[in-house]
Amino acid sequence: MDIEEKQITLQSEEGQQFKIDYQAMLQFSKFIQDQSDLSLNEPLKCAISTPILEMIIQFVNDRKTNYQPKEISTPLLSGNISLYINDIDYQFLKNIKSEKDLYQLLKAAEYFYMDVLLELIYAFTASQFIDKTNLELREKYGIYEPMTEAIEKELKDKYSDILQGTPFEE
Repeated sequence: MDIEEKQITLQSEEGQQFKIDYQAMLQFSKFIQDQSDLSLNEPLKCAISTPILEMIIQFVNDRKTNYQPKEISTPLLSGNISLYINDIDYQFLKNIKSEKDLYQLLKAAEYFYMDVLLELIYAFTASQFIDKTNLELREKYGIYEPMTEAIEKELKDKYSDILQGTPFEE
């Protein structure tokens, strides 16, 4: 079998299997690149739900030829993410149905070590906070209590691993 014709089978946590061009997946996934003993004859079992795995496959398939991601400048100066990314990436992001799906997609991109997708998700997430007032963000995320020192300490303790190396670290 020619290398261009090789396919890899990815299996979701529910057991559904999807075939995808091996070279395309190799192009975007450091996880696949690092699998020297990967068998193309057996499904690769993934701890990813079927709908999210389908999104990963769509992302790869839509970009397997002639894809050049835009370099995303930081910090973002506008909440309009379409100013910073390709149209194909913008359309992909528009199809994410919920914040839960966005989070699961982020975890799947981390699982496969997909730097291009991770950078896209990070920029998209950041764009959601730009140009928003404190009140708008509090309403969006259901934060109704005022921030007290006790709540701030509780949050810092709860998320200490995330805050490491940031100005918010104690």
